[in-house]
Order: sequence, then structure tokens, then C-alpha cells
Amino acid sequence: MHLFLTTTKNFLLMDTESGKTHTIDTNNGLYYGISFSEDLVFVGARDNIFGYMDDKTRKMESGRILTFDKNGTLKSELKAPFIMRDIHQVVYYDNKLWVTCSYDNFIAIYDFSNWYQWYPIRENAFMQKDLNHFNSIWFYNDRVYILAHNNGQSQIFVFSYPDLTFIESNALGFYAHNIWIEDDELFTCDSYFGSIRSTNGTVIRTGGFPRGVVVMDNGYFIGVSGLANREERHLVDSWIHYYNKKWELQYKIYLKKEGQVLDLQTLDVKNSAASFFFENATFNYEELFKKRTKQVVFKKSNSSKSYLDVLDFTKGMVDKYLFPEQWYEQESNFRWTASLEANIKLTKNSRDEKLKINVYNGKPDGNEVSFISYFLINGNDIFTCFVHSVTIFERPCVKEIIISLNNIPNGDFILSIKVPKLWKPFDYGINDDMRELGIAISNVIFLQ
Repeated sequence: MHLFLTTTKNFLLMDTESGKTHTIDTNNGLYYGISFSEDLVFVGARDNIFGYMDDKTRKMESGRILTFDKNGTLKSELKAPFIMRDIHQVVYYDNKLWVTCSYDNFIAIYDFSNWYQWYPIRENAFMQKDLNHFNSIWFYNDRVYILAHNNGQSQIFVFSYPDLTFIESNALGFYAHNIWIEDDELFTCDSYFGSIRSTNGTVIRTGGFPRGVVVMDNGYFIGVSGLANREERHLVDSWIHYYNKKWELQYKIYLKKEGQVLDLQTLDVKNSAASFFFENATFNYEELFKKRTKQVVFKKSNSSKSYLDVLDFTKGMVDKYLFPEQWYEQESNFRWTASLEANIKLTKNSRDEKLKINVYNGKPDGNEVSFISYFLINGNDIFTCFVHSVTIFERPCVKEIIISLNNIPNGDFILSIKVPKLWKPFDYGINDDMRELGIAISNVIFLQ
């Protein structure tokens, strides 16, 4: 299988069987959307691998579309007479090029004679910049679907095609990317919570930052990027996950220090997450792979473990899964609960059998006194834990809690951790810490 992929740094062609990857283009990233006509490849380029650092740098950005022939040779650059900022998905459809320009809330349309701007929500056209962050576009059955990331709760807007009359909108995912339909289910990548979600309630935990999708008759390729603050995203590791049609992870390809994965496409089979498929379109894969320059082999692993099988409480990026005001900030290798009940939002996949929770000792009443903690899933009491109270500041004691997930349905669930009362280190002469603490958690691990 051949995958075209764009990352923070490069436009790549990958053989997924071997992991061998050829660099088609570099030094023009961030690279974003990929699309095809019968004889050309179109790729969005933003000329700044750091992305936008602040509003000032975003205003200065001016994106363009690179065109390549079937030999991977750069043929031309397409620039609109207006500025295209924060380019995301690019789609060739109905002999036109459609380019999402997230910062200015419009879609750029090029009919290869003239450029146009379409504002899906006209009343927002000249309001706050990046209000909707339109980042994905998809055509299906005389309709066009536009994904509004919204910098929070996302929406999919549906319009009739070709008259672009508004029909309806559906809320789906948070900070979402990509759109496709299977069996009347509308899907997207929930990039905030690291999952795939559908309007019928399907939820698959991918972990990381999912973006870039190839949907085939026999499975799915999903781009999963490491998590980092925006200024460090060009340094992260990423993965290509391959799932079967039951959404069971079969293997993943590790993209070390490649930055984020931004789009995936293929010409080998029909990609149901794309609006194009040209049976006669060709690309000279063999000629490119004969070249020994500009090539790297990315490691392929058959492990079924995903990025978020371990929820590490020492990382700030897990804050999104924790209920506000119920947890303190991370410390060296644990995080304290801050209330009598502290909740975590988790997602169970079909192969998850158990949940392992590494718990540090709680309230120090003395070396032989235990501290009772209760673990609940969706409000149901699952496990009671007696944690020895050896003072954590002198001799940490870690207890592994194993909880069976056999009777828990696949999808989202709430893990609750309850304690009978809170305590202050100051009251025990440990230090001047006046916080009210429960117990300390190091990490939560899904076991398969």
C-alpha cells in the first residue's frame, strides 16, 4: 500500500509494508492537504514549520498550493489574488480546487481560471478571525460537508451542492478534523480527546492528536501525532495507525521527529474519506523508490498498543481528561486528588480487558494505618483499596490497582476516585503545604 502523507516538515510517499519512505518535497512546510486530479498532485504549503506562534505571525502568513506531476516533480505553485492563511484540507472536486482557509473563516475555490471566496457562514465573514476554523471539506451525494473546528465543540455544516444552500449542522467532537460517512454514520477525528467519533455514538481511542484519514473497504489508516505545545509541535514523534474494520489496531508505523502528521491520501484504492478517486490516475512509485537519496525507513510495529494506553499524570497534556478543580497540578511523578471525589474521562476500546492504576500512599496517619479509597466506573463501585499511609515524602509506597473492564461497554466512561476525607501536610508537620489532599495517582494504564 502506498500512502502520500504531509507532515510538519515534509511531503512524503510511504510504502506501508516496508516503512520505506521517499521525500517528495521539503523546506516548504507546514505541509497540509493533499488532493489529486487525473494527472497532478496538489499539496497545501504554509512556509512556516512552526505554525502560528501568535496572532501577529498568523496575519503575516500567505499559503499556496504546490502541484506535482506523476513523477513527483514540482511543476507549479498556485497562489490566489487574496491571502490564504492557515491552509488545512485541499480537495480537487468537480474540476475545481477547494482550499480551507481556517484563519479567515472561508473556503478558497479555484476553477483554474479564477479564484473565489466562499464564506459558509456569511454572517461570520468579517467577525473575529479564526472564529470557526473551517479545516475539512467533503463531498458526498450532492452535498458538501464543512467541518468547523470552533476551537472547542466542533460542528459539521451540511450544504446542498452545487448551489451551496445550508441544510443542517451536527455537533461532533472537539477541535475536530476530517469527515466521512459509513453506513449512515458521520465520523470525525476528535483531536482534543484523542479519538474517532461518530454521530451514532461510535468512539475509538487513538490517543495523541488524530488527523489524516484513509478509509478503505478492509480497514483504516489514521495519522496520530504526539502532543506538545504549539511552539514544539515540529519536534514531536508521530505514528500511522492501521485498524481493521472492527477498529482493532493491527500495526503502527513510527515517524521519529517528523513533527505532526497533517494529511494522508492514497491512489491505490478508493479512500472514502476523500472526495475523489481516479481509476486511471498513475504515479511512478517504482522510479521514486529506486532513488537512494531522500529516503528513510520508518519502523513498523505489530504492537496493538496505542499512544493513550498509558495516561501519564506527570504530563500536563492529560489535563483535558481530568475534571476541573478535582485535581492538583502534576508533581515529580504523581498528581494529588483535590476533592473527596476526583473524576477522569477515559475511553475503552474493544481489546481493553483491564485498567491498572498506580496509586501512591495517602494520608499519613502512621506506618500501620491504612487509608481507604474507592474506585468507581460510571458511578458503580468497582474496587475498594486500602493504601498504607507511609509518608509519601519519606518513603513512597506504590500500590497497583487492577480493575476488570469485562463488563464495561466500549466507548467513553468516567473513572471516579473517592476518599473519606482530605488532609493537609502542614497539619502533620511535613512542610508548610496547606493544600487539602486526597491520594496521589501516578498513571492509568489500559491492559489488553
